[in-house]
Amino acid sequence: MEEEEEAGRGACWGPRADEESYLCDEMGVVPTSTRMGRETSTTGWTCRWLLQTWAVVSFLACWYVIVVSKWMPETGVGILDAIRSDTYYCLLVPYTFLVAIVFVSVNWFSMKVFKTA
Repeated sequence: MEEEEEAGRGACWGPRADEESYLCDEMGVVPTSTRMGRETSTTGWTCRWLLQTWAVVSFLACWYVIVVSKWMPETGVGILDAIRSDTYYCLLVPYTFLVAIVFVSVNWFSMKVFKTA
């Protein structure tokens, strides 16, 4: 009787009281602990810290270019003086990044809607 029930269930059946929870995907039965983002590798943490560091560094660089450099005196260093006297590119680059983020987000959302439609 129990064999008939298991045969009718297929390969993807929910958890029993004494088993780990499983999900079904295209490749077969996969434990939910590996599907729910609870990976044990350090790659996820490394990518998160690198992304966080990049965000802080780029924010500080943009802050320097847009605000701080305008209050600094002439330094005699070519690139720093060019940044100080610039009034166009110091605003173009940060605004371009913001617009790019909006367009990438809209593109991602539209692809998700297209795939599920």
